[in-house]
Amino acid sequence: MKLYTAFLLMPLHSVAADNTIRDYTNSDWWTVYLTGILCLFTLGLMVYTAKLWHATVKLSRDAEKNSEEQRAHLISSLDATERAASAAERSAKISGQSLSTAQRAFVFLKGFDSIPNIFENVLKEYVIFAYAENAGVTPAQDVRFASSIQMQRGSAPQVPFFKTDFTGSSTSVMGPRSQVRSGYLPVSAGDLYDCWLGKTKIFIWMRLEYRDIFSQELLHHHEQCAEISLIHDPRSAPPMGHPPYLQFRVTGNQNSSS
Repeated sequence: MKLYTAFLLMPLHSVAADNTIRDYTNSDWWTVYLTGILCLFTLGLMVYTAKLWHATVKLSRDAEKNSEEQRAHLISSLDATERAASAAERSAKISGQSLSTAQRAFVFLKGFDSIPNIFENVLKEYVIFAYAENAGVTPAQDVRFASSIQMQRGSAPQVPFFKTDFTGSSTSVMGPRSQVRSGYLPVSAGDLYDCWLGKTKIFIWMRLEYRDIFSQELLHHHEQCAEISLIHDPRSAPPMGHPPYLQFRVTGNQNSSS
């Protein structure tokens, strides 16, 4: 204890082996002390800076990773949105097509009919016509008819063919659930008598075209071709209540609709 106390009471200088006294309180040693403290501070600052750099690099990498993930999520979200928009567009288109299909005008020919044309008690001819009906719930526009008769004489039957010609025809509008009658096609009693005898084949053809209110660029049509057959001599008119002598049998390739 006495030795320890004596050590504490020693002055801040010592005797070197060569009997040289060192004074640790002079300014040179204070410079050494400050330099050491500065080195320690600098070392600490380096360590802190290194940790800060490491944290910054890690934060940058995490931010880049998050940015890539967000970008991937954004792209996925945009793709999903685009698919949803495409699906909605397709659905709207299908709905519009379904609506136009269900609600558009449907005009068709209901077959042929005939009336004997009697003048001064003499049957001169029969007039042939057809009824057209709009079975749709909306009007049909630009309705027009084309019709023609073809006679084939001889024993070599041919498939009838008719060219569409609307020259001189006018257009009209057909309301929903309505009917109109086409123009007349006259056939002489003499030609019909030859048909009755089997010398002539008579074909009649009619075509109508129209547009609906939903698709003005689309042109719809319905056409029928029939061969006339007779159940009695056509030179006289059928009595009251008797079925018409002229019958119409659908034939040929020109029977279609769109």
